[in-house]
Amino acid sequence: MTDAFSRCHPILNFFYFAVVLGFTMFIQHPVFLAVSFVAATAYSMWLNGVGKVLKINFLLTIPSLLIVALLNPMFNHYGVTPLLYIESSGNWVTLEALVYGIVLGCVLFIMILWFSCYNQIMTSDKFIYLFGNVPDAVHGTSVCAAFYCTAESNPQWTEMCGNGCEQWKMV
Repeated sequence: MTDAFSRCHPILNFFYFAVVLGFTMFIQHPVFLAVSFVAATAYSMWLNGVGKVLKINFLLTIPSLLIVALLNPMFNHYGVTPLLYIESSGNWVTLEALVYGIVLGCVLFIMILWFSCYNQIMTSDKFIYLFGNVPDAVHGTSVCAAFYCTAESNPQWTEMCGNGCEQWKMV
């Protein structure tokens, strides 16, 4: 489905999703996460349809949220309010670790919703338009730099290949 936002310039689309995804990942305040969840759900339902979004939410993301929320206290032992003691590992499960696990699960859940919107708006043509010329320049330079550093650190390669990558010297 297309909407007015999908017809905007690819830089605007990419910038919007970069900002929204960054804020959702790094600002973990419950009010902000609630607003982000409502916005992501509404926009995902608008783009993908209500049935598909509800099916994905109940079959995939809610079980993932529960798994993250329950596994986090097993590995994260920070907190001051003990809930139960696990005798086999000798660690306490704390309320703070459980709440943080729920927050991390919500962030994962909201990110999946935002990426479902991203996949509808940022088509492969838009992505290639934005980053089509970047990989050649970056890839060639990084491969050459890695080869040069490896060749300089290994005397056998220095003898075999000369003094490193000629392309890297030109850069």
